[in-house]
Amino acid sequence: MVKKFKIFAIILTVICVISSSTIEVVAHGILPIGTDTVIGLDERNYVDDAFRENEPYIALVYLDVYYDCKDASGKQCQQGGTGFFFNAQNILTAGHLLYCKNKEHTATSNLDRIEIKIVPKVNGYTQVYTITPEIANIYCPEAFGRGSNPDYDYACLNLYNASFPFPTLSFYWASEEELSSNQLYLIGYDVDKVPENSGFTGNDYYLYECRGNYVYNQDERKMYYNMDTEEGMSGSPVLMMYAHEYHVVAVHTNGFRENSAVKLNSGVRITPEIYQDLHNHGFYR
Repeated sequence: MVKKFKIFAIILTVICVISSSTIEVVAHGILPIGTDTVIGLDERNYVDDAFRENEPYIALVYLDVYYDCKDASGKQCQQGGTGFFFNAQNILTAGHLLYCKNKEHTATSNLDRIEIKIVPKVNGYTQVYTITPEIANIYCPEAFGRGSNPDYDYACLNLYNASFPFPTLSFYWASEEELSSNQLYLIGYDVDKVPENSGFTGNDYYLYECRGNYVYNQDERKMYYNMDTEEGMSGSPVLMMYAHEYHVVAVHTNGFRENSAVKLNSGVRITPEIYQDLHNHGFYR
């Protein structure tokens, strides 16, 4: 079976500190899912504007997601996330971003709109592209929408009347042996961590990357790794080098619970089933 799902070739130069995290040996089984995401020391590295327009960073977008409900203070519910272009019109991200985290998960998304912040900037300003459920093809597997099954926590956003011709990211179905023997990279936007010595004051989103290792997979669809993440990084691509190019092997979705004995982050693994699912719903032509 052909395992490489290539859309556009990409070349990656990653500026990152080698992780010193200790890989814990764990027994196979279901780990509790939570929101804590930094494992020991925070080893993420800030990606400044000088690099953001290079590959693969240029393929990433920040998602401002708004819902048709209000929080306790009366403000419209909102959360941030990360996505990435896998072709010129389609973005892959985490499925749970379509559902307000302050409300009970139901079969129907309470999504109002998604404001997509796109790199590169034009005349110094970030491009913002807004989509809504009424006018865009926004897809999330029914297994996640109805049952909140974390194995299907991914979603695809179609930019119905726009196309962005810069380099995009490719998928790769990696075996457990390949995942265990290669370095992994996770790149995404953080809404809390202000870069040191940057002069920024917060209230913004910042691109970070981290290097780490695959630890094990719960099943064919879910994988665990020791790379640090934070709020806003749901939907980030987990990358691995294959044939001298970097490919997406998973979509980051979850952290761990504070009281969990095993502290690992996790994502939905790229498999032929996901590729076929996206193809069946019109995101590959």
